[in-house]
Amino acid sequence: MLQKAITKVGLLLSLFLAFTVASYAQNNAATKRNEAINTLRNKSILILFPKNEAYIKALEANPELKNRVEEKLREQAIAKDSIIDAFKNHFTFSQVFYTTANAEDVKAIRSGDYSAVLNLEGELAQIEPNSIQFILYPFESKNTGANSSSSGFTLEPLHKEDRLPHSFPSNVLKFDGLKFADLQRSYSEVVLVLQRKLVRYLDNNEQP
Repeated sequence: MLQKAITKVGLLLSLFLAFTVASYAQNNAATKRNEAINTLRNKSILILFPKNEAYIKALEANPELKNRVEEKLREQAIAKDSIIDAFKNHFTFSQVFYTTANAEDVKAIRSGDYSAVLNLEGELAQIEPNSIQFILYPFESKNTGANSSSSGFTLEPLHKEDRLPHSFPSNVLKFDGLKFADLQRSYSEVVLVLQRKLVRYLDNNEQP
């Protein structure tokens, strides 16, 4: 009889501990989610335009492709201006800054060096320490063999150790599919989609 009682108590204790651990994990996840939400409200986004130095050098080193350097630089400048204008005119969710950087520059930014960061008017930005929390990468990838491409924005934490919730809208596509398909969005449309996703994320996850 005593043995049965001890077994029953042990089972109840195990169930209690399991419930406590599960509750802690759930509360911890909710806390991190709310921290991410508060971060979104109070921090800024940095658009990071790549310098593409290695790619440009590779073009310059190839006699057959050398004449494409100016063309590539012109394409990058047009895309950059279009993205900046789109955020300037259509994005009101949070403050946005931008810079052009390579891997070493990104390390400096993550360490708090904002000396090369500009506001959307192209002026050196006056930024409080640790006020930038997210990096937005414009990306473009092409699959020549499959005759398809994909481009858009990827939003990531400035500091890699800051994990975003799985449901966070980290990617917005500008174009996705076969080249003959009419799936192209303007950068203004992509920015509006990003903003709608962020607002919807907050609406769905914010706690009273």
